[in-house]
Amino acid sequence: MTNIIKLNVGGVLYQTTKDTLTKDPDSMLASMFSGRHPLKPDENGYHFIDRDGKLFEYILKFLRDDKIYLKNIPDVILECILDEAHYYCLSGLITLLEQKLYTSLDDNRTSNNIIKICASKGVDIKEFGKQFNEHFTIEYVSSISIDYKYQCGIEKDSLTTTGSTGFYCTLKIPNDYTLNPDVHLEKYNFLKDIYDKIDNDRIFDFLFAKNIIRTNFKCASEEYFKDQVYFRLYI
Repeated sequence: MTNIIKLNVGGVLYQTTKDTLTKDPDSMLASMFSGRHPLKPDENGYHFIDRDGKLFEYILKFLRDDKIYLKNIPDVILECILDEAHYYCLSGLITLLEQKLYTSLDDNRTSNNIIKICASKGVDIKEFGKQFNEHFTIEYVSSISIDYKYQCGIEKDSLTTTGSTGFYCTLKIPNDYTLNPDVHLEKYNFLKDIYDKIDNDRIFDFLFAKNIIRTNFKCASEEYFKDQVYFRLYI
């Protein structure tokens, strides 16, 4: 069967199909076995990949079934699988592992996992915290209530991630009636750029809810309205 492909991943031998390996069209494996690149298998027909052979079991399981069972896998192994998922560019598996890792009951481990996840997405947490505090001073956030119409209020329901309530201001793309639009747009774009890089609502919220980003605010969160992201800063 010409569809069968032999792999030698770090010394561990596998056999699978081209359909499985190319299932995620954006993955490194799909690119590797797309036919666009010349491949040179060894004398036994195996294609060598210089990665962890034991962990590739999880990669192959996900490609075959669109899922893997994570219940009894220690976090340290999940982090290693996440590294492999990033190497193979498997976005679905990355999301699955991130959701498992950052919801750990251990706050210290959760924080460490979130920091690692953000770093893998090009977000330096310390630098983000520094720049956030430079952009969003108490004086600036207080001014939003003057420059934006109807963009402040009292939160009546508890926030899911923090359990806190209080006064908030909402940052959005300035409209024709906004004063100082350039200032607001600069700060909105700064926050939106980080939000887009992280590409995960709950991780973004957890940065503030678990004090990974230390600010003068109780928390920051995001919500969608008419295909636009709004950021709420709770004072």
